[in-house]
Amino acid sequence: MALWDHRLCFYMIKDGKCTKPSGECYHEHQSTYRQTNLCSFWYINNACKFGSKCKHSHHFEEVLKYHQFIRTETEMNVYKLIRFIRNFAGHYIDSAIKDSNDQQDLYKNIIIVMVHLVHILSPKQQSSIEHLNLFLETTTINQLISEDLLVTLEKPYDIPEIFFDLGMNFNAYWYRQNANKQCIDFNRLSSEFISFFNNIFTEYYEGRLKSRGAKAPWCRNQKKT
Repeated sequence: MALWDHRLCFYMIKDGKCTKPSGECYHEHQSTYRQTNLCSFWYINNACKFGSKCKHSHHFEEVLKYHQFIRTETEMNVYKLIRFIRNFAGHYIDSAIKDSNDQQDLYKNIIIVMVHLVHILSPKQQSSIEHLNLFLETTTINQLISEDLLVTLEKPYDIPEIFFDLGMNFNAYWYRQNANKQCIDFNRLSSEFISFFNNIFTEYYEGRLKSRGAKAPWCRNQKKT
């Protein structure tokens, strides 16, 4: 997480050495990630005047060597969304969002993000919404989506940028409609990333839902997607 948030010390990433002890450096030192060709301007300032002509890299190129399932910026952003939904469930204060229109827009976007996450990351049968009904509240899902609209979940979606800020203060007036958004293409997730979360959803079903009589909406002999 610290790598994708640019909280790791650039010098530790570059060659494993920093002129300051970890207690005096403003950035984190605890990482084995190394990339000698990383652009300092891009990493530290999120901008480089040389752009595509820069001789150094504006991407994390060695992630496959260091991380089990988060390997791209898209996957990191989806992971942030999962963390945000968890934090929202535990810390949201409705009185902090004083405008009712902002509240309603927030609730709508929260539900849409949850639908996208469950649809892309849980095991399922093709052209079915049963997996959404299993893991999300059925009435809400029926109001939002039907089988003939499933195709919309396969398209890139604009998500409020604040949803990616894991340091956001829930006590503040943190959400306003029409704020900046970031486009996420869920089709760019790797099979390894999806399989990792397929297993989490399956374990949740086996541990929590099966004993309550819920039926798995996917075939056990079908390859998870």
